[in-house]
Amino acid sequence: MIDEIPCGYLASYGTIARVANERYGSSVVPLNVGWLRRHLYEITDRGTTLPLHRIATMGDIRLENDSGRTRRENESLREEEGPLINPIWWNP
Repeated sequence: MIDEIPCGYLASYGTIARVANERYGSSVVPLNVGWLRRHLYEITDRGTTLPLHRIATMGDIRLENDSGRTRRENESLREEEGPLINPIWWNP
């Protein structure tokens, strides 16, 4: 599902949880999505093609809760896709 987030869009943890619940009948909460994102970064050592940089807390495009390293990498990846001054929030 993370791979479905289009270039130039952001998806909130809550949106991803909602879509997962609708599609798969699961009981995912936004905190689960945050946990998954953090651990995907850890296990892939940032070598993933998943657009994890497109996941953010609604209204927080600066990623204040991320580590400094993750924040810098995400900002760099997002800049390559275009400025996110007024981000478009993915809502399938």
